[in-house]
Amino acid sequence: MKLLFKNKNYLRLAASMALSFGVIVAYISVLDRGLKALDYKEPGEYILHIVTFAMLFGILGTFTYSFLVKKTKKFKTISLISTFRST
Repeated sequence: MKLLFKNKNYLRLAASMALSFGVIVAYISVLDRGLKALDYKEPGEYILHIVTFAMLFGILGTFTYSFLVKKTKKFKTISLISTFRST
């Protein structure tokens, strides 16, 4: 365990995962308050559906992305295309 915390790449990965998780939790909190302000009866149920679909599309996108990279061997090109398409 001590070796793991001395590895800079591991620390960067852990920090990015913690930051991503924090952003998602903050987004869900803001979304919950926003839906309550719009008089939704059960905002938690809507948030559950939103998060579930986001996770499913994220998983499908990961499989699609990894399939394309393995098949074409063009990681940099596919990364650039996916970056420009998402903005």
